[in-house]
Amino acid sequence: MKTPAILATLTLVAPPMMAAPGNPETSGTFHCCITQINQRIGQPEKENQALKNQLQQIQQVLNTKVDRAYELIPGSFTWQKAKADAEKRGGHLATITSEAEWLFIKNSLGDSLPDVNIWIGATDEGNEGHWRWVTGEAWGYTRWDADEPDNYRNQEHYAHISLYTGSKWNDLHNDSFLVTHYLLEK
Repeated sequence: MKTPAILATLTLVAPPMMAAPGNPETSGTFHCCITQINQRIGQPEKENQALKNQLQQIQQVLNTKVDRAYELIPGSFTWQKAKADAEKRGGHLATITSEAEWLFIKNSLGDSLPDVNIWIGATDEGNEGHWRWVTGEAWGYTRWDADEPDNYRNQEHYAHISLYTGSKWNDLHNDSFLVTHYLLEK
C-alpha cells in the first residue's frame, strides 16, 4: 500500500521591501522561508530527522520573532549612524540568528536583496574577534564569506551582507562607501 504525501504551504503577507511575520494587515504577498514542505511517511529516518530539524528552526523563528518586521532602509550611513537611525525608528539593525531566519528575510525581501550591500547588527568593536549582536542575543549562527571576518588593516569591526559574495557576510570599517542600505528589524 502506498502512503499519501502530506503537503504544507505557509504563506505570509508583507509590503514590498518589508517582511512582517504574523501581520495579516500588511499588503503584498511573499512566501515564507519554506513555501512548501513535503513529508512522505516511510522516508528513511535520516531524511525525517532533517525535516524535523528544519521545521524546528522555522518554528523557533516564527515563535520568537513573530512580532518583528524587516525593512531595507536606503542611505549613505556609516554603521554607527545606521544603528542610531534604526533606534530612532523604534528598531535596531537586524540580527540574523538562524538559517531559518535568514531564509525568511531573503525570501521576504526578494529581488531587492542581492543588488545592494546591507549593514546588519553585528560588531566586534572593542573586543576584536568576539562578534556580538547589538541586541545582546546569543551569537552562534553566521554566514561569513570565505576568509572572513578578516579585520583588514585592523579597521573592520562591522558586519554587512555583501552583494559581491552571494549575500554572505563580510566585515568592513565604519564609514565604508560600499554599503548603501541597512536592514531594520522592529
